[in-house]
Amino acid sequence: MTRKKIATTVEIPSGQTSYVEITEDHSILIANVQGQYHAVYGKCSHYNLPLKNAAVCEHRIRCPFHHACFDLRDGTQLETPGIGGLASYELEVEGNDIYVHLPEDWNGHPVIEEAKNDHDEHHVIIGGGVAAANAIYGMREAGCQARITLISAEEKVPYDRTALSKAYLQGNKDAEALPLLPEGWYDQMKVELRLNTRVYEANAIDKTITLEGGEQLTFNKLLIATGGSPRSLSVDGADLENVFTVRNFGESKALLAAAEKAERVVVIGAGFIGLEIAMSLGKHDCHVTVVAPDTTLFEKQWGERVGRYVQSLHEEAGVTFQLGHGVEKLSGEYGKVNSVTMKNGHELSADLVVIGIGVSPNTDFIVGAAMAENGGLAADQYLSVAKDVYAAGDIVEYPDPSSGRVRIEHWKVAGQQGRIAGKNMATNTNGQVPYRSLPYFWSNQQGKNFRYAGHAENWDRIDFDGRPEDGEFIARYFKDGQLMAVLGLGRDQEVAEMVEKMNKNRSDAT
Repeated sequence: MTRKKIATTVEIPSGQTSYVEITEDHSILIANVQGQYHAVYGKCSHYNLPLKNAAVCEHRIRCPFHHACFDLRDGTQLETPGIGGLASYELEVEGNDIYVHLPEDWNGHPVIEEAKNDHDEHHVIIGGGVAAANAIYGMREAGCQARITLISAEEKVPYDRTALSKAYLQGNKDAEALPLLPEGWYDQMKVELRLNTRVYEANAIDKTITLEGGEQLTFNKLLIATGGSPRSLSVDGADLENVFTVRNFGESKALLAAAEKAERVVVIGAGFIGLEIAMSLGKHDCHVTVVAPDTTLFEKQWGERVGRYVQSLHEEAGVTFQLGHGVEKLSGEYGKVNSVTMKNGHELSADLVVIGIGVSPNTDFIVGAAMAENGGLAADQYLSVAKDVYAAGDIVEYPDPSSGRVRIEHWKVAGQQGRIAGKNMATNTNGQVPYRSLPYFWSNQQGKNFRYAGHAENWDRIDFDGRPEDGEFIARYFKDGQLMAVLGLGRDQEVAEMVEKMNKNRSDAT
C-alpha cells in the first residue's frame, strides 16, 4: 500500500465530506463523522457514479442519483440499489494532515465472494428480479448457511429491469450488461439456479412448492418475489402480431427488433414506463402517438403543473398525444396490427402498438399466505406473510410509517425489501429487522431525470421551489400539514438531503 496525504482536517468540518480523485478511474471520500475521520471508496456501487455531491446525515451517505445509501464509518451498504458496499481504507491524522493508505489493487465495491451451505435447512426464492438477488445477498451477509434455491421463469439471472424501457430499448446498453451480478457469483453463493422454471403452487401451510412439471420441493423458509404481469387490453385485436407489453427482457428484445422496421407507433397508456418507451422508440425514427384516458399526464402522482411540463418535453421531441380517450379496438391485416381505433371513432395508423396500462400481482399460485384486497400479499412490518414465508417487491402490501398500508411498484423498493427479507430469513424472530425505508423512484422523461421520494396518494398542498417550466425545481407534497413526498428535477443533492431528513424523522417517530 501507498501512504498519501490527501486532505486536511480544516477542509472537512464535522458532518462533511471531501471527494478526492486519486486516479482517472478511482476516488476516495473522506468523511468527518462527529470528529472521527473515515475513508471510503468515492463511487457508488450502483452504476459507479461519483459520490461527490452525496447527502450526508450523521454516519449515512446517500447517492444523489439513485439513492443507494452507505455507512461512512466502514462502507457497509444500508440501502439498495447496487449490490455491495464501499471499500474502506486505513486512515491516519497527523496534526491537521490526513493520510490514507491507498491499495495497489483497487476493489472499490467489495461483495461477498464465498458462502457455505453446510446447513440442513433449505430456503427457496420464487422470482428472478432485483428482490431475489438482494435477498440472496442479505441472507449470506447475515451468515445464513442454508441451501438456497432460486426459481425463476426468466431465462437470465436477475438483471436491471429499469434499463429495459430506456438504455436497452434505445440501443445504448447491450444484453450482456443487464445482469446485476454475473452468473458465477450465484455459484460462489452456493445458490441452485432453476431458471426458465414456473411454479404451479406454493403452499405456505405444508411448506411445499410444486413446479409446473409436477416436481415437488420442500422448504424451511420461502421468499415470494414474483412481481407483476402486464394488464391486458380487453378489446378486439389485442392479440394481433406487433402488439407488445414490456415487462421482461424477452419482450423488450422482441420490441426492439420490431421497432427497427416500424414507422408509426401507438403507445396505449401514459404511465411512467409507457412514456419512457415512447421516448425510446422515438429515437428509432418512429412517429409515436400516446393514447390514454387521462386528460393530464401524471396528475394523480405529481399534479397538473408538472404533468403539463412533462407533456411539453415529449411534444418537443416529436411525440403526439391523444389524451382523454379510451381504445375501442385494434385492427390488422394478415394477422398484423395496422391501426388503433379510439372510443371517439378516430383511427390512428400503427404498425406497432405497445400496451402499458399497469400490472397485476402474480399471486394466484399461492396457498396459505395472507392476501390483500388489491391482489397482493399482506405483509407485516418484517415482510412476513405466513410463518417462515416472506414477500418482497410489487406483490407485497406492507405497513408504511407515514401512509399506512400500501403496495408500491418501485424497483428500489423491491430491492431493499428483498435485502430486508433475506436478513430476516437468516435470523430468528427476535433478531428480525422491520422494513421502514422511504419509497423512492426515478424516471427519465426525454433526458430529464425526475427524482421522487415518499408516497402521496393524495395531497392538499404542493409547495414549489423553482418553476417546472424552467426545468429545475423541487415540489413538496403535503397532507394535513405533513410532508408526504418530494419531487425534484435538476436538484439531486437537495432531494437526497431531504430524503435523509425524512428517513430520520420516520426512525425517530418509530
